[in-house]
Amino acid sequence: GTALDLFKSAGVVNSNGDMNERLIANAVPGFSYAGEKNLASTPRTDTINYIKSLYDQGYYCELLVNGGGHAIALDSVVGSTINIVDPGYGSRSAFDVYSRYTGGICYVYYFKNS
Repeated sequence: GTALDLFKSAGVVNSNGDMNERLIANAVPGFSYAGEKNLASTPRTDTINYIKSLYDQGYYCELLVNGGGHAIALDSVVGSTINIVDPGYGSRSAFDVYSRYTGGICYVYYFKNS
């Protein structure tokens, strides 16, 4: 849709559909890459705490699941529940859906809006 077209025209997403998160400001002025962390071997409780810390600090997060093959957006963190916005499915709990995959949430990119 519209966001994908915008990301492609700004060079954030290439012709293979791969996204370069560090270029996000090219597409959305004021929105910038702040960091990333590999969570593949991180215990579930530590993963939740890390993502909750980012959320509480006001970062916008992109979570990679399914071995890194699928990206989802963080919606909120309530207690130990990581709520996501998943393309095609709307809002739901990350671990309810993706814990069945090896690694569950394996990576997080986080962004700030200035």
